[in-house]
Amino acid sequence: EKTFLSQLYPNPVNDEFTLVIPEIRFQKGRIDIYNINGSLLKSQEIYSGENHLKINTKELPIGTHIIHIQLDDQYSIQKIVKQ
Repeated sequence: EKTFLSQLYPNPVNDEFTLVIPEIRFQKGRIDIYNINGSLLKSQEIYSGENHLKINTKELPIGTHIIHIQLDDQYSIQKIVKQ
């Protein structure tokens, strides 16, 4: 697996954040949001061509969360703080 750079803003977040991924072609994409203990809180499929995604975080509890973005055999990991 290879890594790629992604960006997200704002951080800390309230109700949503924007995720920016590189314009690379992929077959299968997914965003998983975990709490700091490793429990999966939210999962969302993404599609090739989507490189600015708005991610709703209203239902996430306050605290630190790990964002894992998988595009085929490439991945990126980010951290957010939900206020």
